[in-house]
Amino acid sequence: ARAALARALRLDTMHFRATAEQAEMIRRVAQEENVLLRDTAGLRAAVAPDGILGWETVSDNCHLHLDLFADEAASDLNLLGIHVPGANPPPAVEADHFDLVLKYLSNWLDGALRSESEWLIVAPLWRFLRMNQPMIEPRFEAWIDERPPAASQSAGRSRSLLLAAWGQAHWLAGDKARAEAINEKARSASSETALPWVWKGLYDVGAGRIDGAKAAFSKALQIEPGRPDAQAYLHLLG
Repeated sequence: ARAALARALRLDTMHFRATAEQAEMIRRVAQEENVLLRDTAGLRAAVAPDGILGWETVSDNCHLHLDLFADEAASDLNLLGIHVPGANPPPAVEADHFDLVLKYLSNWLDGALRSESEWLIVAPLWRFLRMNQPMIEPRFEAWIDERPPAASQSAGRSRSLLLAAWGQAHWLAGDKARAEAINEKARSASSETALPWVWKGLYDVGAGRIDGAKAAFSKALQIEPGRPDAQAYLHLLG
């Protein structure tokens, strides 16, 4: 995952963001030339979930949470030999950043929902879940219930897609029981959404419930005839 992320940064069109290779070059030159360097990205990645910077550290795609600035300033002064009491290496972040991050994430999800790009919905939700924010489960599901539907979608379909992606985020995080419970909510939210049934089929396959998987993939094709992934999975099961 880290290698894929580094490759994505290399291919990104945001030309003023350093690639992983450029960042390593800066670190190496600073060490060789005895230049003082506050490696914020490296130090905070070391205490971030999975060792990858995310929304526990930044509020959008690049800006530090405001409550982290004092620690950064104190650490910079320490580099200059000016000791500030209480300035330590960055701790695991425990501040509540839920609302701030969700405000940014909401704009991203609106676009992904309009195009129904399922992995563009799942990936940020998985990372959001990894923030370990207080009461994240009920707060996020309340937000799903309250948000207006994406353009061109019914409220039920929009809610179903979000819940299905939220369940898949839990599956990726290793909480399979919770994933299946949320997926059941997603299937109940709308009768016109095939995606929750596709993922239910995959959950059934993982649990050895082959008959259940076949039924789930068939249901997805009933809702969305010709859906390629459901067709392919059903074919593999024979």
